[in-house]
Amino acid sequence: MLLLNLGYLAYNLLLVPRQDAGSPQPFSQSVPKVKLLGERPSGNAADEALVKVYRGLPKEAGNEAPPCSALGPFSSIKLARDLGEHAAALGLPATVVARDQVAGDSDFRVLLPPAPSVQEAFRKLRELKKRKIDSYVITDGEDARSISLGVFSTEEAALDHQTDIKDRGYNAKVKQIPRITRTYWLIGQQGTSFPESRMQALRSGDIEFAVESLPCTTGA
Repeated sequence: MLLLNLGYLAYNLLLVPRQDAGSPQPFSQSVPKVKLLGERPSGNAADEALVKVYRGLPKEAGNEAPPCSALGPFSSIKLARDLGEHAAALGLPATVVARDQVAGDSDFRVLLPPAPSVQEAFRKLRELKKRKIDSYVITDGEDARSISLGVFSTEEAALDHQTDIKDRGYNAKVKQIPRITRTYWLIGQQGTSFPESRMQALRSGDIEFAVESLPCTTGA
């Protein structure tokens, strides 16, 4: 009888599984799942606003799109970029754009008429280079595929060069072109302005500029 009891005890201890209170339990479905920031749904308006500011996208505007605030003019793109970096550090993102304006005076270009094709224009260019004639192919605009032989500040100088080119066997012409001055501007984001309180910080250096209203650039 004693042997039977010992065998029954051993069976219960070793073979029959028990529910121990200290055993680990499976995770409950109520525990929230951790998500990466990139997996979050886009329905959160606050998060969307932060993304737009970071990416420099335009905020929602009304029916009318007002012009953008602009800082300038700057004589070089480096000056504009330097101030643009300073403005961005102050929370004023802006885009550097070039602005061309007719100065009132004119220059005079000596050129050969447009070639039938781009390949023919560059073939002619190689011929001119071999003859030590300064020249380059105009690749766009109304004079595309023409070959420029020089730009002169006076018509008299252009006509003298035209005569020299014709004496060398090329039928060149003189074209009056408007003199363009190029300046660079910082265009702010649409619907925003450059507050005067921060303008003082931007003016702390030696760079002089004015604040104007100019057409907004794409994506500004």
